[in-house]
Amino acid sequence: MLDLSKKIKWIGTAVCMVLSAVGVVFAVRSFGASDLVSGIAWSVIALFALVSIYVVFAVAKMASEYSEYQKKLRMVVEKAARLEKKINSMQSSGVDKYSPVNGTMTFGPTEHSGDTMGVTTAMRKAIGEDYTKEAPQNGSVVINAQTSQVGSMTSVFSTQATRVNTTLNDNARNSLIDAFNTTSTDTYHVNVRTNSATKYFSRKNTTIAAGGLHTVAISNNGSVQAYGFNEYGQIEVSGWSDLIQIAAGAYHTVGLKENGTVLATGYNGYGQCNVNGWRNICSIAAGSGHTVGLKADGTCVAVGDGTYGQTDVSEWTDIIAISAGNNYTAGLKADGTVVGVGANTDGNWGATKWGSITAIAAGGIHILGLKVDGTCAAVGNNSNGQCEVSSWRNVISIAAGNYHSVGLLASGKVVAAGYNGYKQCDVSQWSDIIAIAAGRNHTVGLTKYGTLVAAGDNQKGQCSVLASQNLRTKEQ
Repeated sequence: MLDLSKKIKWIGTAVCMVLSAVGVVFAVRSFGASDLVSGIAWSVIALFALVSIYVVFAVAKMASEYSEYQKKLRMVVEKAARLEKKINSMQSSGVDKYSPVNGTMTFGPTEHSGDTMGVTTAMRKAIGEDYTKEAPQNGSVVINAQTSQVGSMTSVFSTQATRVNTTLNDNARNSLIDAFNTTSTDTYHVNVRTNSATKYFSRKNTTIAAGGLHTVAISNNGSVQAYGFNEYGQIEVSGWSDLIQIAAGAYHTVGLKENGTVLATGYNGYGQCNVNGWRNICSIAAGSGHTVGLKADGTCVAVGDGTYGQTDVSEWTDIIAISAGNNYTAGLKADGTVVGVGANTDGNWGATKWGSITAIAAGGIHILGLKVDGTCAAVGNNSNGQCEVSSWRNVISIAAGNYHSVGLLASGKVVAAGYNGYKQCDVSQWSDIIAIAAGRNHTVGLTKYGTLVAAGDNQKGQCSVLASQNLRTKEQ
């Protein structure tokens, strides 16, 4: 049976040809009878019928596109139904999911407070239904059986790690290690009394953010301190409270609350501030004209400018971190790889070939990746040397501006590369820094004393942060 598009083509073309033929016949007769007016009229009808064939084909194309759209829509609906069924099945089997606050994922009937970082098939296969994955900042490997032990993964898993008094065999042990993508620097906590297995991830402090021309930071009480350009109301955050994360775009600001909901203020020309309906969000990112949210189940949502596909994140899964740049979005998966959507003008999607990545930072038209060994990778536009980060060592956090890159070292010092026309890379004298952020042309650092330092473009007061105090210095 022919589809609608082909029916329109064949039937429409046939009708037009018949009308054209009729017009020609009557035009010939009219001219033969010296009826000039009728001859011209029938000629016009014949010509119009022929031209109408193009209209028929255009309508057929529209019908084909509509049919394809409906097909894709059905596929999305079916996929959503399968995902919902899978989630319901997981919940019924004892998988508890929460809004991320400290990064806890719970498997099993025992209830734990905390939040999920994305359920992965590999993890479930390896550790079964009775284990917990967490992400506090901790530097030790601990196994609680009869005693506690500290050491590398090799030494720890060569000991008698047990689950309900049953020794893990080699296959189970290897599966557990593979599922968590371990290295010698990974941190685990296996507790046989509570049937839990924990891996500790290094988490970026997200209590400060630098936008196009503004700077924001979360106070100890969950409110926000803001500095800089306010033409679109992007620093009108005095009424915000109970925040655990902050993000800044070109001209808008986004805040994540403890209950997993999201606030936004500033320029909304693309709908980038339309986040009121979001729920169960565990992380946020703000790009030039769009906003992205990471949900507790490892999937993502996005609003705002989608001209280049930068908001097409609905099919992502197993995501543990997100970052948004100028017209593109990057996601870090649980297996240490990177996914991305949006503009790829300068080849920033070379990042999708990376592995063993623990953090990502999307700049103007380049992207940074922090590796498990504390080194960095970068791809994309390098016109100002912003991708020249391969020599950095002992990096624990990264940030990317329009044309510059910033790295926080374990020592509390800061390194930078790229465009320095506004002195945004003059950060080598900073010390005791625990978090960094990079805006369009400025750099911000959070000190362990709860204050801010800043360098770079200050035309709108985005670097006038000396009054900052009592800022949150730990993830809540």
